[in-house]
Amino acid sequence: MSEIVSWWMERPWWLRWLITIVPLGVALALLVALERFYFWIWGVALAMFVVNFFLSWGEILDKLMPRRRRDE
Repeated sequence: MSEIVSWWMERPWWLRWLITIVPLGVALALLVALERFYFWIWGVALAMFVVNFFLSWGEILDKLMPRRRRDE
């Protein structure tokens, strides 16, 4: 299990977000189709979302607003 998590954390930020959408989509599809709320799938999706948000925040900001060097 730890190999999967470390593999996921090493991916680029955009791929991590695509992978994060999978459990969220499955949970939403099961909620609509079966009208059942699966707590563990929503928990996995929420945990991946929170971890991914904190992992990719700096990377996204570096792309949108690159840092300036003080010596320039």
